[in-house]
Amino acid sequence: MANLIQIKRSATTAIPSSLGDGELAYTSNGDILYIGAPDGSNTVTAISGKRYPGTLTANQALVANSTSGIDKVIVANLQPTGIYANGALGTSGQVLSSNGTGVYWNDVVTSITDLSDTNITSAANGALLFYDNVSSKWIDNELSGDATVLNTGVITLSTVNDDAGSYGDANSVAQITINEKGLITNASSVDIDHDILLNFVADEHIAHSGVTLTAGDGLSGGGDITSSRTFNVVANNGITSNADGVFVTSGTGVTVNATGVHIGQSVGTTDNVIFNDLTVSGNLDVNGTLTTIDATNLSVSDSIIELSRDNGADTLDIGFYGTYNDGTEKYTGLFRDQNDSGVYKLFTGLQVEPTATVDTANNTFGLATLVSYLNSSALFSNSTVTNITANSTVSVSLTANTLSLSTALAGTSGGTGLASYTAEDIIVANSTNGFRKLSVGTDGQVLQSNGSALLYDSLDGGSF
Repeated sequence: MANLIQIKRSATTAIPSSLGDGELAYTSNGDILYIGAPDGSNTVTAISGKRYPGTLTANQALVANSTSGIDKVIVANLQPTGIYANGALGTSGQVLSSNGTGVYWNDVVTSITDLSDTNITSAANGALLFYDNVSSKWIDNELSGDATVLNTGVITLSTVNDDAGSYGDANSVAQITINEKGLITNASSVDIDHDILLNFVADEHIAHSGVTLTAGDGLSGGGDITSSRTFNVVANNGITSNADGVFVTSGTGVTVNATGVHIGQSVGTTDNVIFNDLTVSGNLDVNGTLTTIDATNLSVSDSIIELSRDNGADTLDIGFYGTYNDGTEKYTGLFRDQNDSGVYKLFTGLQVEPTATVDTANNTFGLATLVSYLNSSALFSNSTVTNITANSTVSVSLTANTLSLSTALAGTSGGTGLASYTAEDIIVANSTNGFRKLSVGTDGQVLQSNGSALLYDSLDGGSF
């Protein structure tokens, strides 16, 4: 049996919106055969089909109807030798015009007076055109009133005030008069008399008894400014005040000099402070990132030690480490790797001291060996025989000469999950990370995809 090949097709859409390179498509809505351009431009071209004489549509040839007519011709460039309008070529200088029902030749308008919507009576020098809504025509008139205009476009305003100049200075203000048209009709200067100004106050504009100086924290004295006022510093415990200034009183362990107050060493927030024996009766909180205890023996009463107390976002490794030196200083320890799903790891050989995390990417990082017996619900190992019971999720590597399973191995574990097969079956992955069997198709069918699955079927270009 020969293969059945069907091209893309439609009974309703006149033109396919897109076609692949060299792809064919046929529409019965116009009976046209199309092909897609082979250059990847997604251009669709009609290559055969019915044509309709006398009516031009896109991508069709010129075919006249029975009366030798064509409805319209649209061209990008036209170079005619003559144009007939109402059976005539027209005379020199005429242009094509439309009267709403047809096209005819008409003379070119060369003067404003030739226009049908103008009424020029006696145009004077500098006259302008104004629209008259009574006659519905443009008429000529000259400007008059406070402004006139010349034919050069120069506008002249009528003079309403001859007192041109500047007014007002440091001792006077300008006083102007403006008419209803916004023009200045008069201007003059008027002296300023500050004694009659609104809210004027004598005695240099300041009431001395109304201004008061008030002492603040640590100061005494004050009063209004009708006379001189004195402020005194109020000295308290540890402070001395005299005519020479204000001083801090020195005490045990405290020295005061010209450079400041000193307690024998710097105690800034970033300084290293050293004391002898320190007894703390309450809780001791250390906010630093590193605490060093130099002790021969460390005794802790608590049976459980809390680490990484403030690791609320699980961004820190949790564990402990020690230092050894085999010619090079190295670190070894046990930690929970927050960057590896919380897996606990023994490490050794690391030459970078751990901080908040252990640098597992460092080339000196190595996993340490743990020698022990392991006893769990899935694995028991204390001899040469190891038994594995997979009643939970167990990751294990097996090396065996023979291996048989009572249940087919799932696709997620490297198997197919299928216990039997038929000749010519094809194994195809399914949507659940497993496999299914695809049986052989009928004679003439080909293996293809429908966009979501593999199947045997005839070749079909589809529809548009």
